[in-house]
Amino acid sequence: MNLSPTTSIKTWCCERPRPQSMKTQRSYIVAATMRSGSTLLCDLLANTQVAGDARLEYLIPQVETKEQFEQLLASVKFQADDELKAGLQKLGQLHTWEQDTYSQYVQSALDLFRSSNDVSSVKLMWETFKQVIQRLQQESSISQESPRQCLERVFPQVKFILITRSDKLAQAMSLDRAQQTNQWFQLQSSSVRQFPSYRMNVDYVTQAMDSLKQEEQNWLDFFKTNDIPFHRVEYETLVTAKRSTVHGCLQFLQIEALELGAEAYQTRLQKQFPALSTYLWKGYYHLRSNLGALAPFQ
Repeated sequence: MNLSPTTSIKTWCCERPRPQSMKTQRSYIVAATMRSGSTLLCDLLANTQVAGDARLEYLIPQVETKEQFEQLLASVKFQADDELKAGLQKLGQLHTWEQDTYSQYVQSALDLFRSSNDVSSVKLMWETFKQVIQRLQQESSISQESPRQCLERVFPQVKFILITRSDKLAQAMSLDRAQQTNQWFQLQSSSVRQFPSYRMNVDYVTQAMDSLKQEEQNWLDFFKTNDIPFHRVEYETLVTAKRSTVHGCLQFLQIEALELGAEAYQTRLQKQFPALSTYLWKGYYHLRSNLGALAPFQ
């Protein structure tokens, strides 16, 4: 479930009292770009039950009022998935921003999505991440607080995992299809596997490739400028080596995990479009982009 960023965001009051102190002891941010495989990575990490739950981009919920949230719950096309529905319902447990600072909101959200070992996680796209930093800096009592300082102030022992996708054409095509069909992922539990009709918007795909490359570079520049170490995951490797990729992430995060059963590496997600369709559309893109009919498919 992808909750798009907005500029004016609120959650609402509820009867559940706020914990007096933060329970999250360690945290990490999955730094991503659209259609980079972040949903798959977060799903697998959540399966370990020791790495928080970043399935939802929950730091900036796409709701203004309780009524809007209830409408969102009613309209979510993935209601059959208990994990996602439970995550959405958790968002309703947060207090309004009129009563709490944004830092308190972030910390409460981290607590809600932490695992039993007090590790929490969140997935952030670059544009959303910039808004988070801006909000944290605006309320800081420290003059000209650096991004790293404000992150460390709110996210306990924060670390970063960056997920990238080498095949930027496939990534841009995936974004184009998702925008057109409004189908951002499909679950294994779906009774009927559907492949929505799609016709490539060549200009959009070209622009998306440039945008995705720039956003990925923005993450890399941010890590370099702020001297922040990070662990990099490539989508292509994740798909073919789920077990070793997940263990590599846990090792970087210094999270101990008992031997995980095979079910931990079974994602709820299924491939949305057949490989042949993707291959043919890539060929179409090369032809339309004047790269030549004989240009090699990537």
